[in-house]
Amino acid sequence: MSIRRIAADFPFLATFDAARAGLPGAPIDWLQAARRDGLVRFRDQSLPSRRVESWKYTDLRDLATTDFAAPDGPIGAALRERVAPIGTRNSVRLVIANGRIEPDLSRLTGLPAGVHLMPMSVALDSHTDLLKAHIARVSALDGDGLLALNAAFMMDGYVLVLDDGAQVAPTIEIVFAADGGSGPIALHPRNLIVMGQGSAATVVETHVGDGVYWSNPVSEIVMGQGASLRRYKVQQESAAAFHLAQDRVALASGAHYRGFLGAFGARLARQSVTATINGADAAFDVAGTYLLRDNQHGDITTLVDHAAGGSSSRQVYKGVLDDAARGVFQGKVAVRRDAQKTDAHQLNNALLLSDKAEIDAKPELEIYADDVKCSHGATTGDLDADALFYLQARGIDTATARRLLVSAFVKAALDEIDGEAERARFEVLVDTWLAGTDG
Repeated sequence: MSIRRIAADFPFLATFDAARAGLPGAPIDWLQAARRDGLVRFRDQSLPSRRVESWKYTDLRDLATTDFAAPDGPIGAALRERVAPIGTRNSVRLVIANGRIEPDLSRLTGLPAGVHLMPMSVALDSHTDLLKAHIARVSALDGDGLLALNAAFMMDGYVLVLDDGAQVAPTIEIVFAADGGSGPIALHPRNLIVMGQGSAATVVETHVGDGVYWSNPVSEIVMGQGASLRRYKVQQESAAAFHLAQDRVALASGAHYRGFLGAFGARLARQSVTATINGADAAFDVAGTYLLRDNQHGDITTLVDHAAGGSSSRQVYKGVLDDAARGVFQGKVAVRRDAQKTDAHQLNNALLLSDKAEIDAKPELEIYADDVKCSHGATTGDLDADALFYLQARGIDTATARRLLVSAFVKAALDEIDGEAERARFEVLVDTWLAGTDG
């Protein structure tokens, strides 16, 4: 099937027919079959519209009519200079720029035995059977045009495989850089983390870029019994970019996933997370902060499926919206009939700094078990007038007082980060954003 059959409705598809030959795994028959199947699924599903309940508050029409092309070159010198210092000196680092690994900016030494980190293009050769099983399973999921498009045009992402008992001491830094300065480009990274029994790692993902582009990453994380993962994500895309990310996490008994999202960039961003807890004593704890201004649109949509009893989940998000920015939080916790003793908590707090700013919050609980402890909540408001008056009465000017209150609100979310170095990094990002407020 030629992609041009549906390019009339989606101009960005027209240039991809020729680009497919240059995508990772071009000679692999099963992968080409998966790509073709992805095209068929996208033809049937298209991009999600606001008629779909989970997309009620996020409109992709501007994305659909943008004439994106496949990236045809490296990132520019200015963006390379921004990427080069990201991370700590002792960290392991993999940089993927415009859909391809950047060897000169990457540093893959220092990994212990039993830990395998590589770009997807390399893993397709070295871990073929593993990738075939995971790519086929995720690609077969119905009802999601973005997932189907990623299956069709997946580019270099990262693959992290930890053997049973493997422990990674240094932080693993993954940097995605996109340069749409010469014209709109589209990127479809595919990432995979497979953790063996009792393994542990810390991963920091950073997304940056220049110009107009669309990043459509899909990440699958499979955690074995007793595995532990700390995963932190910095979304600092270009102010003209679209960032639509999907995470799918599966936890075995005793596994613990701890994640944090800092969303600062992009014209339109959506982070979708689906977690399935398959074993007792497993824990899925995520938190984050989204700071939006101008006409930015940020969407966080989560589904935590408690498929086994005796498991727990915790979600805490705090957002600040200024100017005409719009935020969306849709969080759903599902507890199956046999998942007794589930402990689930969900909270979203939003602070509106402008009369034109908007937040749509939709927390949900769907519970079929009768011995559970579950809660959800959402609050929205502006700055506390009494607290603001208190600071001004002590000689602090209005702009500074507002920034202090916003900083205290946001940094309460950073307490969810249990890594000192990672917390310090997010504090700098928050302070940088706050420095741009006009009071």
